[in-house]
Amino acid sequence: MFPRGCRRDTLTGGVEATIAVLGATGVYGRHLIPRLVARGYRVRALVRRPEAAAVAAACGAELRVADVFDAASLRAGLEGCDVGSRDESSPRTVSLAERIVDARNA
Repeated sequence: MFPRGCRRDTLTGGVEATIAVLGATGVYGRHLIPRLVARGYRVRALVRRPEAAAVAAACGAELRVADVFDAASLRAGLEGCDVGSRDESSPRTVSLAERIVDARNA
């Protein structure tokens, strides 16, 4: 099953989707973005500082400025994305996840 808005490409067998990666300049994001792009996904890198997003930009990811503590910027960054990815291993994980869901549903 594919996320809402995705479709299977009949020629390549790939999935067309736009995936938002929060924390794109972090440890996980720097490794995740090249893999997603290599598999044919459209990637939107949500970053606080675009100048720090060299890996994402080099891979062809679309850069958008967004901050999980700024609902308006987060909502704008997620607009049009089919899937969101955020990897974090801090005690703030639950509250950050709630902010993302709230922004996406607003």
